[in-house]
Amino acid sequence: MKKKFYISSLGLSPSGLENEFFQLKKRSIHREIFHLFFLKMGLDRFYFWDNQVLEVLKKIDDLEFDLIIINEIKSAPLLKRLKKSRTKIILDAHEYSPENFEDDWLWRFLYKKYYQRLCDRYLNQFDIITTVSVGIANLYKLNYDVDPIVVKSASEYYEKLEPQPVGEKIKIIHHGIVSSSRSLELLIQIARELGDGYELYLMLVYRSSTKHIFRDLISKSKDLNNVKFLTPVKREQIIEFCNQFDIGIIFFPPKNSNLKHALPNKFFEMIQSRLVLSVGPDEEMSGIVKDYSLGVVSESWDPKVMARSISGLNKDQIFKLKLNVHDSSKYLSSDGEMEKFNNAIESLISK
Repeated sequence: MKKKFYISSLGLSPSGLENEFFQLKKRSIHREIFHLFFLKMGLDRFYFWDNQVLEVLKKIDDLEFDLIIINEIKSAPLLKRLKKSRTKIILDAHEYSPENFEDDWLWRFLYKKYYQRLCDRYLNQFDIITTVSVGIANLYKLNYDVDPIVVKSASEYYEKLEPQPVGEKIKIIHHGIVSSSRSLELLIQIARELGDGYELYLMLVYRSSTKHIFRDLISKSKDLNNVKFLTPVKREQIIEFCNQFDIGIIFFPPKNSNLKHALPNKFFEMIQSRLVLSVGPDEEMSGIVKDYSLGVVSESWDPKVMARSISGLNKDQIFKLKLNVHDSSKYLSSDGEMEKFNNAIESLISK
C-alpha cells in the first residue's frame, strides 16, 4: 500500500507504514470510569467524543481522503467526522465485536449493549468489511445482513527459516496475551501430563488488570520442572525466536464466539517459525492443521486428551511434520491475503 498511496494514520502509535501520523493517547482508567457513566445512560456520543479526540480531529478536519480504513467497530463513530462525499470506507472488524468477551460478566454489563448499538448503527454504512475467519464472517452475515471479506491474519513469508532438529527434550511454546478467556491454566495441566521428556515455554504479555492471572499460572506450575516462563521478545522478533522450538500449542476452549472461530496471528506466526501445530477441536485452526498435515488436533478440550495427542508423536514424526509446515509456509503466508485485500481496495477506489 505504501508504494501506491500517501498514508495518514490516527492512533495510539505509528505502524511504520504511514507518511503522516496523528497521535491519540490512551484513556486513563480514571477517565474511562468517568466516561462509563455516559455509556450506561445510553449517551454514546459523550462516551466516545472526549476532548482529546476532538482536539486531534481538528488537525485533520480539512483533509479529504479517498479511502479510510477503520480499525474495529469501536472506532466507527469517526465515520461521520471524516467521511466526505467521495470517500470510501473499509471496516477492518477483526473479530465478532457484539460478543467480544461474552464469557466476562463485567464486559457484558459495561460494554455489550454499546457494541451492539455500534453494529446496528454503523455496519451497513461501510463499503467493505473485512474479518479474520469464515466463522466470524458468517456471524456478521447472519445477524447483521452484511457480507465481510475474509482476510486471514497471516504472517509474511520467512524464506530463510528452516525446521530445526528435535533435541533431547521436545520443546513446546505458547506465546500471546494473558486473558481469563483463554484458559491458559490448561497448558500447565498438559505439561504436567506430558512429564519430563517435554518442556513447555510460556511467553506471555499481561496488563495490570491481568497480572493476577499471570501470577496464578506461575503458582500452578511451581512444582513442575518442565514449565518455563520467558521474557517476551518484540513482535517483529517472535517468528525467528520461536524457530528454536518444536511444537506450537494453541488450546482455547470456546468460551465465546471469537474463541470458537479463532484464527489468530500466533497460528500463522508458528507456521512461519516452522513449528508443529498442536490445537484443540476448534472451528478454524483444526481444519487447516488437518488439510496440510501441520500437526495434531485434540479430540476434545480435555488437557489429558491433548497431552496424549502430543505424546503420540515420536521425534522422527515431529520432524516430518516440521517439514510439512515448511513446505506449506509460503502458501499459508500473508502473500495471498494481502493480494486479496489490495484487490478489494483497488476495485473500491476505482469506482
